[in-house]
Amino acid sequence: MYFSVEVYRKDIDTFVAFCDELDIYSYGKTIEKAVDRLKRVVNFYLESADEMGLTLEELGISDKREEKVPRVSSLNTSEALN
Repeated sequence: MYFSVEVYRKDIDTFVAFCDELDIYSYGKTIEKAVDRLKRVVNFYLESADEMGLTLEELGISDKREEKVPRVSSLNTSEALN
C-alpha cells in the first residue's frame, strides 16, 4: 500500500513530513529523518488499527493502487522531492 507524502521546511532546523490520507505528521532535522519517522508512525497506526480489528475501509482508506502515483522510498526521497 502506498500513501502520498508531502515534505516542507518548517524552519532552519526542521523538516515536516505529512501523510494527507491519514492526516499524520512527523518531523526531523533532515528530509530523510522526517520521512523515516513518518513511515514508523504510519506503520504503528495501521498495526494498531489491525489489532483493534478495524478494516482499511473503516479507516477511510482504499486499498486500490493508483498506477500513476510515484513510489517514494527512503532510498529515493531526494530524487522524488526535486
